[in-house]
Amino acid sequence: MNNDNSISVRVHRLDGFARKQWWQTAYFFCVRKKEPVHPNQNHSIRAVICTLTIMPIYVFMAYQKVTTPAEIAYLAAMFSFAFLSLIALISPCVWHHIHHVLEVKPSDLELQFTSPGLKRRVPWHEIDKFFLAGSTELGFHEYAVVCKNGEVFYLSKDLTDSDHLFNFIQKRLPPHVVSSTPAQIIPDGQFDTQWVAAGAILLAGAFAAVNLVIGMFRAGSAETTEHLLIYGLIYGLMIIIPIVIMYLHRTRFVQILQPSNEGLFLRTRSGSAFIPWEQITAIQKLPGHILIKSKTNMPFIMMASQREPMIVDLISRTDRKLTPIGEERKLLEK
Repeated sequence: MNNDNSISVRVHRLDGFARKQWWQTAYFFCVRKKEPVHPNQNHSIRAVICTLTIMPIYVFMAYQKVTTPAEIAYLAAMFSFAFLSLIALISPCVWHHIHHVLEVKPSDLELQFTSPGLKRRVPWHEIDKFFLAGSTELGFHEYAVVCKNGEVFYLSKDLTDSDHLFNFIQKRLPPHVVSSTPAQIIPDGQFDTQWVAAGAILLAGAFAAVNLVIGMFRAGSAETTEHLLIYGLIYGLMIIIPIVIMYLHRTRFVQILQPSNEGLFLRTRSGSAFIPWEQITAIQKLPGHILIKSKTNMPFIMMASQREPMIVDLISRTDRKLTPIGEERKLLEK
């Protein structure tokens, strides 16, 4: 017998090539020139994994050049610090990645999401939003389930029997949940690039600063005070600027943008925000980004192509909304 309730005993999972994409093993040792963007592939995670994979080679090469116990201890400390730093750098990316769930098991009472290191049972009444998120220009889409506690789960169209699953979810959504307009989303592979790049610069500055401090205490150091000050300033900037960028990346950079008749739903890595239209003062174009200003929040920034239909419509709608304000200012100036 085939009815809607029959889906309650099914487990929808990523299989085959889609599972390889989730585990970052598809095209692991090469990147195709025109590799399609996929929400489950994260090149930033892959890059850090590759670095960790080849790190033992560098340890072995460096070990051949050290002789004294002090040098061996210094080498061990530096590589241990590098290893732990890379793990700390990649951890937020991995934590977000496992929310692109590998398995979904729906039932009459709840949705069960499963990934390595993650298992959540979400009752239907705990679901706050359910919508399609993607990018028209990049050619990918997935569904997002937003819970009342702020946690977001991403359901790929590559899940087995995904159409049946999404139809079942639509029918079981609570009355207060509106399966509303689609949302613009930045794929993890692009979004995490800024985080990993800033973290790499931070680590480089930290290593250079440690070597500078050690060099200051070495007997017969040839560096002058002026050189030490210049190097200290450069390395300090290499540490401070990436920290600021990484903080803004978690709190101000938007990954999901969903417009509605009431306002904008924004999702960053640290949480969500909803801004009513009457509170939005401007949406400005920046090179490769848009800047969202409001009366009650600090500005948000989002990577956005001017060729995305949703972004074009959003900017034009905001321009029309702000036009009367501009005309009123001109009248006051006269």
